[in-house]
Amino acid sequence: MTNSGDRAGDLVVPVYVAQPTSDVLTPSRKLVAFTRVHLDAGQSRTVSLNVPPSQLALTPGDIDDGGKQQVEKGAYVFTAGNQATTVTMN
Repeated sequence: MTNSGDRAGDLVVPVYVAQPTSDVLTPSRKLVAFTRVHLDAGQSRTVSLNVPPSQLALTPGDIDDGGKQQVEKGAYVFTAGNQATTVTMN
């Protein structure tokens, strides 16, 4: 990310995940991580965030979230800003 302005500022970088194909009902996208980054005017920085697999867990078929959570197999699309990457869980 780059601060192309002439003043320092903070930016919140959210990371969302989506699972395009799933055997269970999943949200269209889910916030799984975020960070706040301070950039001086003209400064650039690469930001890395770790998303533990537990953030991908869902409770299949359980409306009140009282059942056992599990991570479904398949592709997950992670998006931060205009960057996206796909990770496959086996």
